[in-house]
Amino acid sequence: MFSIRLGWPLLRKRLSDVVRQRSIEIVRERFEANVSFGEFTIQQLFPRIWIAGSRAVLKKANNPDSPPLISVENFSFSALLVEFLRKPSHVEQLKLNGMRIFVPPRSHGREEKSQPVRQRYPVILDSFECHQCELNIVPKNPHKRPLHFSIHQLSMQNVGLGRSAPYSARLTNAVPRGEIDAHGRFGPWQPEQPSLTPLSGRYRFTHADLYPFPGIGGTLDSTGQFQGLLERIVADGRTSTPDFSLDVIGRLVPLDTEFHAVIDGTSGDTALDPVRAKLLNSDIVARGGVFGMPDGKGRAVLLDVTIDSGHLEDILRLCVK
Repeated sequence: MFSIRLGWPLLRKRLSDVVRQRSIEIVRERFEANVSFGEFTIQQLFPRIWIAGSRAVLKKANNPDSPPLISVENFSFSALLVEFLRKPSHVEQLKLNGMRIFVPPRSHGREEKSQPVRQRYPVILDSFECHQCELNIVPKNPHKRPLHFSIHQLSMQNVGLGRSAPYSARLTNAVPRGEIDAHGRFGPWQPEQPSLTPLSGRYRFTHADLYPFPGIGGTLDSTGQFQGLLERIVADGRTSTPDFSLDVIGRLVPLDTEFHAVIDGTSGDTALDPVRAKLLNSDIVARGGVFGMPDGKGRAVLLDVTIDSGHLEDILRLCVK
């Protein structure tokens, strides 16, 4: 018994070093990135590990001078020690707070590496929770600002082994600004080309403010579904704007639409083809979209509008004071 007590501190030190090194290996293999920790504290080691830390920073291994791919203010995770040290590792729960993700634009000419499944997907994660996150999709044009999403809460289950994982999220959309509740499937993460990571689901978009767009105003609600990649998402849905208006007139009219849209995640541009709208008793078909201005300052709504079955009084109500 005395020898066990004497040897435990040495064994604990050795196991702690192994757990820390395995954590670094998982990040390096999964994200092809180097990782550093401000703090990495093993609060419990056996039979279940409980880790807490702060200021985790991931940088691409092939470009260490680039800005961080991912940074996390605080993190914690738990697992059975024997399952964590296996390959692939098994983690029961991961919690993050204050995560920032920068998705770089696709770099052409790079080939996807062929790696064993255990190396490409070195961890199986039962439950993942993140609070107060930021997703920034970097545009192709270096003079433009990243497309920014503030994610208040994100949860995922059964992450790993090269498959997509179910998620639910609450976030703030960048343009037009509004709140989104979404659920669907995400991944698997593509470390070579993060912008090619698959994403799909259904959404509810509420209280979207149209007033920053030149020429129009109103508060929009929308529901629909989407699928695609982080850099290019195809969406189909419906919108309702009970207080739609033209800035120069200011009269409020209800506007309902059904739309098919393609969102360019690297520029923030949204192509609309078509939009079928109902303005009072008039049917309208529009094609065009929301595009960034050439000087990179602001956005403009450009639409080609056709009215085949319309009522003059409806148009006058919108366009005449």
